[in-house]
Amino acid sequence: MLIFAIIDLNKEKEITPDILYSAQDFTPFEGMILKGCPDYTILRGKPTFENGKIVAKVGYGSFMKRPVRFHYKDEYGNIK
Repeated sequence: MLIFAIIDLNKEKEITPDILYSAQDFTPFEGMILKGCPDYTILRGKPTFENGKIVAKVGYGSFMKRPVRFHYKDEYGNIK
């Protein structure tokens, strides 16, 4: 699987819940300004994100299961 992104390093954007494409209607990062925003994302040779909008058809992506790990410090202060 090949993912390619074109990022405008000078573009600034304020974080709002509606630009995050999340099931949540809030974010603790709301109001922060990001510098460097993706303009295009290409997956398997097809555009999936263009100018702030998801353009891929539903089901084009695939779920990649990852193990859940909780980080904690051991008795010596090492992060596990």
